Amino acid sequence: MEMLKIESGKTISSQVYDHLRREIVQNHLLPQTRLSEGSLCETFGVSRQPIREVLLRLSGDKLVTIHPQRGTFISPMSLSLFYAAQFIREAVEVEVIARITATSDAALLDALEQELSLQDTFAEHGDSIRFFQSDETFHRIISERCGMPMLWPELLNHKLHLDRVRHLTIVTEAMMAGLIAEHREVWGAIRSRDPALAQDAMRRHLRAALRKVEVLRAANPAWFME
Repeated sequence: MEMLKIESGKTISSQVYDHLRREIVQNHLLPQTRLSEGSLCETFGVSRQPIREVLLRLSGDKLVTIHPQRGTFISPMSLSLFYAAQFIREAVEVEVIARITATSDAALLDALEQELSLQDTFAEHGDSIRFFQSDETFHRIISERCGMPMLWPELLNHKLHLDRVRHLTIVTEAMMAGLIAEHREVWGAIRSRDPALAQDAMRRHLRAALRKVEVLRAANPAWFME
């Protein structure tokens, strides 16, 4: 687990919560891993009460499972939550790209091209975490273009369990290269100002996760649950 540097201006429990949630979503803490209250208290230098609050919040997110008398464990990746999040994301982003494509301009294309260049660099260095962040920025730029600033934050809340799986799909340079190719198709479709073409490119890109999740599940069945 990565260390947490406590910052001022935010409660300790909220910082510990954000940190552990990120560690789980990025698969630094794998499914079935046991979380000891005592060890967490020692790691973060806090008492048991804030740790218990954090674990309850993570349980509400369905990221951990609390078993009385047994302990707290990282929950397996829920396929039902994954598919629900995928459905919501596709519905939103395919509609968004149709709305913005007809009015796209050089500024939008330049911003997306910049992210594509960053993704090339991150892929070359095998930096999957920063690649994922750039991937998110690429999609956020598109979503924000439709004039609803709260759309992307809302979508982030819905795709939490989708992102757990996505982090497993970008761990190699080849995987990242495939995503870059799909992003370039999306970029090219936006440049063409053809909404139908852009929708098709975005839909195919987003649905790639559906194909990959079954491969991951077959390789690591203990990491998944219905």
